[in-house]
Amino acid sequence: MVYTPAFGGSVPIKIDGTAATVAGGVITDVRAVTAGETVAIPANGYVMVFGSDFTSTAWYREPAVGTSVTLTRTDRFRHQRLPHGGDHRHGQRRPTSG
Repeated sequence: MVYTPAFGGSVPIKIDGTAATVAGGVITDVRAVTAGETVAIPANGYVMVFGSDFTSTAWYREPAVGTSVTLTRTDRFRHQRLPHGGDHRHGQRRPTSG
């Protein structure tokens, strides 16, 4: 989950995991967090929170402090074709024709 300054000055952590803070397009902090903590959101950046259900997987790689990053917004669930012949629009499965 990504939290920008539009969310507020900080994000209350609801699940155990990892928080990566980005300021000015650079990762400035990566640390383990637990439910109940609060992480400050920089005015010129954002905080990414990864739950332990994701960080404990084999494909997770912890982001490195000092890495330049760019946040790109996508609406991937707005219209996504599914392999079984349906599609998702606004989070609902609908059959496709033809």
